[in-house]
Amino acid sequence: MEWDDFYERVENWSKSTLSQRISSLKTIGEAWEISDIAELIKDQALNAKLIKKAMSLGVKFPFEDIVSFEGLVSKETICQMIDYALNHGESISTDEILGFEGIVDQDTLDMLLHSMVNRKISLNADDLLDLDGVVSKSVIDRAALASTLQFSGDDMAYLEGVLSPRVHRELCAKNGLYEVDGEY
Repeated sequence: MEWDDFYERVENWSKSTLSQRISSLKTIGEAWEISDIAELIKDQALNAKLIKKAMSLGVKFPFEDIVSFEGLVSKETICQMIDYALNHGESISTDEILGFEGIVDQDTLDMLLHSMVNRKISLNADDLLDLDGVVSKSVIDRAALASTLQFSGDDMAYLEGVLSPRVHRELCAKNGLYEVDGEY
């Protein structure tokens, strides 16, 4: 079955017919179209089947689109979509990680930040502050040490409670900053 025909007729099908039609899809639409259909279907199992079919046909779901599937599919399916996106070249931003807070588990949030670090994306002090309490401290520490950005004395003052003491000292030294009477 072709996507255009599926997209136009999906409202008229029973769940069993819909399941059969998803299996028979030979082409698929864009991520936003799949999201539209998922909202219409409102069945997590059928939506998961549609998403898996879409991924098998090569659809790339941008992270901002993946967030829109909250409540339409299980957390497990969202995590599969995230993994697929990362393995197919999608880059993630700090804001996108923050968008997944409360949707996915801690390990997935940590994995997303690890992905940024592994792709050599440097985080600034504001990013690290925003991620505090969302991802694990050890992952924030790793991201801070991997950053190629210069941190100011003010940045280091703000990051004092965010980073572990050891990483804070290392980052201060890396940036040529030393604490004197609470100032950097």
